[in-house]
Amino acid sequence: MVSKSYDSLEDLLALSPVSLELFTADVPVDYRFDSLDAVTEMLRRLAGTGAVIGVSPGDQSILEGTGLRERSVGIPAFLASRPPLAEAGGIARAVLAAAETGARVHVRQINSRLGVETWRRLRSMADVTVETTPQNLFFTSDDYETEGARLKGSPPFRGRDDVAALRRAVSEGLITIMATDHAPHSPAEKSAVYGSFADIPGGMPGLQTLLSVMLDLVAEKVIGLTDLVRICAYNPAHRFGLGRSKGSIAVGSDADILIVDMDRSAVITNTEQASRAAYSPFHGKRTAGRLTDVFLRGARIVKDGTLINPRRGQVVRRTA
Repeated sequence: MVSKSYDSLEDLLALSPVSLELFTADVPVDYRFDSLDAVTEMLRRLAGTGAVIGVSPGDQSILEGTGLRERSVGIPAFLASRPPLAEAGGIARAVLAAAETGARVHVRQINSRLGVETWRRLRSMADVTVETTPQNLFFTSDDYETEGARLKGSPPFRGRDDVAALRRAVSEGLITIMATDHAPHSPAEKSAVYGSFADIPGGMPGLQTLLSVMLDLVAEKVIGLTDLVRICAYNPAHRFGLGRSKGSIAVGSDADILIVDMDRSAVITNTEQASRAAYSPFHGKRTAGRLTDVFLRGARIVKDGTLINPRRGQVVRRTA
């Protein structure tokens, strides 16, 4: 997360980060770039560094202008204070600032029809990519009534029309990267008493269930298997400078291989989740295909669905 203080920026860039994240709303003021001028100035400083700048497309003026935080503390106020208009405006601001500065930008977690259409019209103007998350393709704002805090995140889930628009955008290749925004807050953190719905820690776990729910989209013919590989592995690796070792099965790459049995199904359960969150928003969902084996850098770490060789991760460095 980039701070508005430039004091430590050079030291940070000396580490050759894969990406930096720039927030435009919904974070403490010291980390919030809440105007086009502020976003453009920081992107100008970061252009040419090689890092991709992740921009979360909100609009603090809309969040504060609604006054809903003062008038209400519930779910409707949370939704109204972070509307699709805020997302669409944030996307436009990110693209225009990237076009002005030449910075490489990645817009995070778009999830509205208005956001998708804004991106469709502006995407050719600059070196910008966008992502969404699997949960945005399955959940709507109606699900807050039953799931509450476990689904709280920002941007909030939208309506059925928005989900349909996102699915079309993924299917046609308009959205080229699938992320998880994995945020494994503990059950105690999610269930504590807060002053308003907006104050609940945002985000939910998603890393462990990514493949399962993406295979469901394959079964529903939203995407094909090759699309799954492209948007979950190849595109992210190449966009963020990791393509020499990750994202492909090729000579010189790391031999990271997943084996899936498409003739079997699986059920996502809370008890199987390995993260500190100890739950999945997809609990109880039966998905198409079952992961059987995983090879990391050529070494088997999962056999017959069971982790047998943990703690083999390594830091992967960005290349030009």
